[in-house]
Amino acid sequence: MLHISTVFVSKPEHISYVEAMSRMRMSMLSAPMVKVVLSQRWLDAAPILEWLSVAMVPSLFVGPLPALVISLRKIKPFARLALIEFASN
Repeated sequence: MLHISTVFVSKPEHISYVEAMSRMRMSMLSAPMVKVVLSQRWLDAAPILEWLSVAMVPSLFVGPLPALVISLRKIKPFARLALIEFASN
């Protein structure tokens, strides 16, 4: 049986890369997607969808971090980093 830490350690960049490409595709095809899904009346919302999908890309590379940290049982360094990030905001 494949353990979750093995998957996260061996391929985290591939998972994020695939998801980032799908977000970029959504950004490029936002106008046709809005036309098909919501109709012509909502076409003014296409630029908003375009920018939202691009804005979500950076979060994909840090999203798997908590699960990776827990699966590797390295919680203390992550907790320290989270505390520093929380205090800096």
